[in-house]
Amino acid sequence: MLKITINDDDFQPDLTGYATRAAAEVLLANWNDCFAEGVNSPSLAHLGQDVEVVCTALRAWRDELVATATKIGDVAGKKGEK
Repeated sequence: MLKITINDDDFQPDLTGYATRAAAEVLLANWNDCFAEGVNSPSLAHLGQDVEVVCTALRAWRDELVATATKIGDVAGKKGEK
């Protein structure tokens, strides 16, 4: 049975590396489950798409955070003008 593991050298020891590793661990757990099901698993066809779906969700979340931070900054700036 094929099993993919994470190499510690694949990720930088900083916030980005830790977050990437956390996402990779979840994806790899899912992928290894698919591999355990065998080569005829319909899930295998979607493994590559999993990374893009996660990245898209993270981008949307980032955009929401940036918009919220901008609104908070605008409000704080207006309070400072008074």
